[in-house]
Amino acid sequence: VAFSPSAPFSGDLVTLTFTLLPSGTSYLGKKVLIPQAKVFGPVQWFDPANPTPTYHRCVPILDHLECNFTVLPLLARTARPLGIQFVPALQTVGPLNITVTVAVDFFDPLAVMPNISVTGRINPLFQPAVFSPSARPRAGEQLRIEYTVRATGWTTAGLITLYEDAVVQNNNVRWSQHNEFSLATPCLVSNSSGLIRCDLTGVLFGPENDTVIYVWMTTFTTIVGPLNLTLAWAAPGFEIFNHSLASYVTIFGAMGLLFPISYVTPVFPKANDRVVVHYVISSTGPTIGGESVRVLASKVSGDLYYSIASNSTRIVCPLDSAAMVLVCRLKSPGSEVHFSPDAAANVFLWFKPNNATVGELHAAFIFGATDYDDVSDEPFIFVRAQFIPEFLPLVVTPSQPRTGQLVWLHYSVRASGITPIGQRLSVPVGCFEEGLWWSVSNVSGSYQSCNILYFEYVCNISELTFGPNTTQDIWLHFLPRKNLAGPLPLVVRFEATGFDDYAHLPPVDKFGAFTLVKASMQPVEPLSAGQMVQLHYIIRASSVSIGGENVSLPNSLLE
Repeated sequence: VAFSPSAPFSGDLVTLTFTLLPSGTSYLGKKVLIPQAKVFGPVQWFDPANPTPTYHRCVPILDHLECNFTVLPLLARTARPLGIQFVPALQTVGPLNITVTVAVDFFDPLAVMPNISVTGRINPLFQPAVFSPSARPRAGEQLRIEYTVRATGWTTAGLITLYEDAVVQNNNVRWSQHNEFSLATPCLVSNSSGLIRCDLTGVLFGPENDTVIYVWMTTFTTIVGPLNLTLAWAAPGFEIFNHSLASYVTIFGAMGLLFPISYVTPVFPKANDRVVVHYVISSTGPTIGGESVRVLASKVSGDLYYSIASNSTRIVCPLDSAAMVLVCRLKSPGSEVHFSPDAAANVFLWFKPNNATVGELHAAFIFGATDYDDVSDEPFIFVRAQFIPEFLPLVVTPSQPRTGQLVWLHYSVRASGITPIGQRLSVPVGCFEEGLWWSVSNVSGSYQSCNILYFEYVCNISELTFGPNTTQDIWLHFLPRKNLAGPLPLVVRFEATGFDDYAHLPPVDKFGAFTLVKASMQPVEPLSAGQMVQLHYIIRASSVSIGGENVSLPNSLLE
């Protein structure tokens, strides 16, 4: 038996190829048994000898999947190839320990355990990394990175290694599971490699929970521009995940005369949410007037306001129509702002990001004062765009399906911004008899099948573009499971890169079915007038009933 790839990662499709050499000819009862606990999703078998093979689904039998290959000839002393494809159980890390059994009528069964070892995956960017005070710190300023980590299986130990670490001060790199630098664990320089390493022994990463890790570092004051630093996340039995900061973090040199530092709340607003940027500003000398901050009007929906405290009066910032910028002149009575080296000034900016934004806002706030060079600061603000249903309730056809009836769901959806990539629709697998299909119309034959991924049907709708002025109609088509009755536990979720998931519970109320197993009557006919009759029914229901059970007879037939 052979398999490929030779070193699969979590979620990879593995192909097993058997070469069978039977002692005699067999015509019936040929099958391969694979334990269900060792695989994820469907298993298929095929004939490797066919250059364009047909893939056949293996069916569940008790705790195994049975691949019936009776259609293939099995001749005496003649080599017969046989292929099996499956995805190893997703939480597997290390040896899979799967026993595959070839069973043929009137032959001894053949059990083999291919030496498959699965390499896990660590994802410290399960949620986008959060940089504080921003992704654009000043040279020599402390940077904190907040990671949300998941893994395909459970780790036994962890390690973060910093490459190109000459850009950071060795004695200021620390890590912790808590947002407190003073309690964080120092990362040490390796005697063998000279690299900084953070030993995460005792911290478990796994598939069922999010683990938050904070990493602190301080760059040298001579570093300017993209931060050329890679954090390598590793654990025994797992693929190394390299997170390069050069694409995310830019170090600004301390050459300006004004020094604004920004704190954003929230960092990841939804479209049409209000954002507050709190600036703490100092300068090399006291300013004498002209204190202001401005930003492109195209980055803001509606008005921009400023205040000198979170609970003080907010002053509207007017539009400079010639430059198309909103300008906050920080001199309103009672809200005057002056910059100095002795006391930091607080400026709060209140606004809604442009509601068509998807992802990072890239809004540059420019501070100025008389006789001072302008300083631009671009705080990290990531706008989570939204899917917008055009109408509710959802159109369900039929409105109350019976067992065995196909159901159509019709969605009409637009979005707060233009979807970039990653458009998809997902529904948990537990409600469907055979599968889930989608289409942009309800014309018969136009539906595309959805694939199973991580216990969900995932419909790839990347060909559709959603936007503020672009509405997409989507039909979902499925056969509800026979053993369900009442409101179906359906959750339809729309997803796209840079968007919040939009989850909807469609009101599909399915009627179950009764099957008459047996009916009898005592006494049997003929009956005498006034004689008591006993009717005995044995009924089987397609699912567990949820209330309202009753039996009714025509009143006109009863005494």
